[in-house]
Amino acid sequence: MAIGVFFTITNIFTVVRWTLIEPGTLLRFLALACFIGNLLPHGWAAGRFGMARLEWFLFNLIGAGPLLMGMLLWANFLLHSAPQTSDHRVAEVGQGHAFRLHTFTDGLWQDYPMARSFTRDKSDAIGYNVRITTATGLFHMPVVVEIGPVPARDHRTPSSDP
Repeated sequence: MAIGVFFTITNIFTVVRWTLIEPGTLLRFLALACFIGNLLPHGWAAGRFGMARLEWFLFNLIGAGPLLMGMLLWANFLLHSAPQTSDHRVAEVGQGHAFRLHTFTDGLWQDYPMARSFTRDKSDAIGYNVRITTATGLFHMPVVVEIGPVPARDHRTPSSDP
């Protein structure tokens, strides 16, 4: 069960941020993953391990459910379709220490606050463009493959010297 708790905390800061799924829907999937093991007959599943009903319930709630959910999220992230890249202008950068919530001028990801939370080192100033690469994951949930600044272009005119 300790592995399940550790894996959940790790996934919150990694793959959950990269998967474009609404937080309410994600919690519903997590609840389903936590309780699916309780559908197995108690004598067949928990009885083999010598667990009482409460122990089996807590094992599924804290250990097996988050582990299953994390594996599904990682499979969705790692096995994705061809990525598409687009540029988006930053309208606002929120306050924060480790993570800063970005708002884009085109309203990108308004329903996905975790995807708009960039680390402090990737936090660009207001008005800058951000290059975002997304793809469709294995379970048809969009995932963020890469986020970075738009490379600076050379705006100098070609020299007319021979």
